[in-house]
Amino acid sequence: MWRLPHRQGVTYKHPGPSSQGGQRHGPARQQLHRGIDEALEVLGRMVEWLYADDQGDLRRAFTAWLKRVWTPRQAPEEEWQPFERLEELQEVYDMLQERTSQWPQRWKQEGLHEGRQEGLHEGLHEGRREGRQEALHETARNLMRTTNLDDAAIARATGLSIEEITSLRNEM
Repeated sequence: MWRLPHRQGVTYKHPGPSSQGGQRHGPARQQLHRGIDEALEVLGRMVEWLYADDQGDLRRAFTAWLKRVWTPRQAPEEEWQPFERLEELQEVYDMLQERTSQWPQRWKQEGLHEGRQEGLHEGLHEGRREGRQEALHETARNLMRTTNLDDAAIARATGLSIEEITSLRNEM
């Protein structure tokens, strides 16, 4: 908890595990929350220090850095726009306190979406490869049934190995 000199009597508390309203799941999720909690703690101390003395220029520079560098690296993309409109460090800090508790869930959703997309891409690629292989096997079987070509000629015609042709012939 921090008390900032410029707002007498206002208490700031970063959203920690007790404000999450639920159980955390696994060490990775705990690490995400701990990282956010630690960042908010450090940020709260910076806010306190920057408002304690005449640090106007440094406060504005730090606010700009938070908006242009830190937030785009940490926040989900749809969160960037609201931060751009903020001018004061205190506003940025307040919004971070309010919104950061939602970020791990969004990161998880983004990761699941990316994983599904990657899995779909890999599945399609694997399916096409298996389909091509099956088509070659079917062509070789048709050549065995309808021609008198030997295994070497069928292997040359299909691009399959002689071992694969022999195996297919033994299955027939």
